[in-house]
Amino acid sequence: MGTTVLIGCIDPTYVRPLDVVPNPATFTITNNGSSCSGLSITPTPTPSSYTPLVNNIVATGGILNSGSPPWNYNKLYWSHNNGNTWSIWNGPTTGATYTFTSATIINGGNTIYSIVGSNFDVNEYIYASYDAGTSFTQVAHFSGENIQHLVCSKLGQYVVSVGLRGVYISTNYGLSFSQVSGINLNYNNVLNIANWNRATISQSGQYIAVTNQYNNMLFQSSDYGNSWTSTSTSGYTVNGIGFAGIRMSADGSIRTATNGYQIYVSNDYGSTWILKQTQQLYYFNHKISMSDDGKYQLAATAGGNNGAKIQRSIDYGQTWSDNLYESINNSHFTGVSVSPDGATMTAVNSQSLHMYRSLNYGNTWQTITPHNQFWGDIDMK
Repeated sequence: MGTTVLIGCIDPTYVRPLDVVPNPATFTITNNGSSCSGLSITPTPTPSSYTPLVNNIVATGGILNSGSPPWNYNKLYWSHNNGNTWSIWNGPTTGATYTFTSATIINGGNTIYSIVGSNFDVNEYIYASYDAGTSFTQVAHFSGENIQHLVCSKLGQYVVSVGLRGVYISTNYGLSFSQVSGINLNYNNVLNIANWNRATISQSGQYIAVTNQYNNMLFQSSDYGNSWTSTSTSGYTVNGIGFAGIRMSADGSIRTATNGYQIYVSNDYGSTWILKQTQQLYYFNHKISMSDDGKYQLAATAGGNNGAKIQRSIDYGQTWSDNLYESINNSHFTGVSVSPDGATMTAVNSQSLHMYRSLNYGNTWQTITPHNQFWGDIDMK
């Protein structure tokens, strides 16, 4: 079993617990009285040292307001019992207002990562909890960047985030991030739109894929982000829009992507893509989720005056059918999530302010508390 070591400097907010094994983990600290230097850590998490929690869910939610933007995902919710009860985090400073744009939960519920900003002001942070939500620590600061999404490998060693201007990877459990070189595309200052839409990663961290909808590009790595291959998605577009949403199975072999009105599936690690679904009344946003083996999948839509629905596949993305529907105008399913075995599914809708849960592979759905939140994202492990 690993040993828990607390490593910190003058500022107690930077104290972080690490599970390390006695050998080969090493660390040296030189403190000159005002700052830390010479810090070298080689953490090796020991999965058996974590208390496994099951059916963990994390979601970003908030309230509608009269300001700009007219939404505010100002709360982070998480549950360790399948959504029966919830805990809430309002951000690192009491009394301040934050925006939580994306979150993920890993390590059997013991680790939670969340993007924390202030009303999309391109000055954002990543905070992490390594104790199932008891405390949160800042692990990254992105000045002049608007981070859209983050994903992690199963044990959290590899963390990938995408933003307006780039793709960023941590290979040391969030201790530091570096921008991926060689795949940077032009940022559209006129439209003020995000270059990078979504990221997905295999459980081991070996396979990574990121989408750039407005440049019609898909970048994929099969060596933990060390090198990348690019694929133009111009041949997979509707109205000039390429892949936005993307998700892969635990081993990385099955991948599903959406471009607005279509769903494409790859069964060969992203080498080839096959069109599996087309529809016109509802717009597939970039929210996709699947079980570890890829058998059970959900894709979310926004429908305008047609309401909104979720489409489901129970055969590895080969066929899709309508699953959950809301008739309210401007309805928008902003998040979907599927448990590792596919049995539990969750969805959130920003217009109806509802959170939904299915305990039978999406055959039936019920609303669950908390209600009346302007939901943004949801993840379940």
